[in-house]
Amino acid sequence: MKYELNKLDLNILSKSSNVVIRKYLDNCLDILSFNSVPFIILSASCIGDDSIISCMNYKKLNFDIVDIVSNKFIWDEKGFAKHLIKPHIHTFNKSGISIKNNINIFTKIRTRKNIILIGDSLGDCHMADGLEYNNILKIGFLNSDVETKLETYKKHFDVVITNDSDFSFIYDLLKELK
Repeated sequence: MKYELNKLDLNILSKSSNVVIRKYLDNCLDILSFNSVPFIILSASCIGDDSIISCMNYKKLNFDIVDIVSNKFIWDEKGFAKHLIKPHIHTFNKSGISIKNNINIFTKIRTRKNIILIGDSLGDCHMADGLEYNNILKIGFLNSDVETKLETYKKHFDVVITNDSDFSFIYDLLKELK
């Protein structure tokens, strides 16, 4: 790799980053955990799944039911990233196929037929493509250029939440599981 990324760097990034966890996400994870409902993070992060895990640990989120499908590094014995495992996940291939390729995660969800898909880009509305389901609710977070993008988002998502809002809609929905 051209730049030396160390696992310790991810911890430092997690503590110093401006990553904001949306309000009520922790409540949503607690409800899902209580009901044994899996929560899959499908991410095209260029710094890999270890960065997501590090951030969740730092923010003290309950992730016993969370599985992450993302880019993954091979680390050497000194904790330096050697290379990314293929296939690389990017915006245009973030789909159910990426989940199916991870047999451990796919086994947990293969018989589940209801999906709540949450994304923040138009490409995210395709994250369940390739999975079999009976019902899907697509929730899109539209965080910028709301006036110009809103109508397009409405065509691709069942619910559109604007302006970096919180998870209160999702939390209220999940409370019905109790």
